[in-house]
Amino acid sequence: MGDQRRSLVADALSERLVPDPNSPKRFVLESGYLGKSTREGFWRLYLNSEMNAFQEFAEKDIIHTQSLETADNPMGGTAVWIKANAEVLRARIRSSDAQEAFLHGDITTRMMRIVRPSFAASGFASATSLTAPISATITFFICDSSVLNNCDTDDCPIFSDKVCPPS
Repeated sequence: MGDQRRSLVADALSERLVPDPNSPKRFVLESGYLGKSTREGFWRLYLNSEMNAFQEFAEKDIIHTQSLETADNPMGGTAVWIKANAEVLRARIRSSDAQEAFLHGDITTRMMRIVRPSFAASGFASATSLTAPISATITFFICDSSVLNNCDTDDCPIFSDKVCPPS
């Protein structure tokens, strides 16, 4: 039998992430739901479907993105390769139980009884459905993206009140 050598071809992803094997880029792979930031030139990667935990990073620090949507995974998401030395803001949004309880207390209840009739008299049809606002607390951590590696436990700052580990 003759020599049956296969012709190997580099994957498009490895070509994109490591164009020069002599000087490979250092990066971190994260996945979630890519969304807009409130800051120009920045993006957010929401880490769960509740959209209450996210990482925010500069667009210039994104090496590559790839959609994760498939027939078996219709919710999709995005894989994002971020430069290892990128500054990453990490945040978690939580309702503040103490503030929420205060806003649903006796004073708010009495004030809403006074305010609701005046709203109803002014033509607001849904005046009886008025409720006190619910506040939220956003906790931010700014870390070098290298701390995000293997950061999927409760020890990770994004999921706890701990500070970022040293990079």
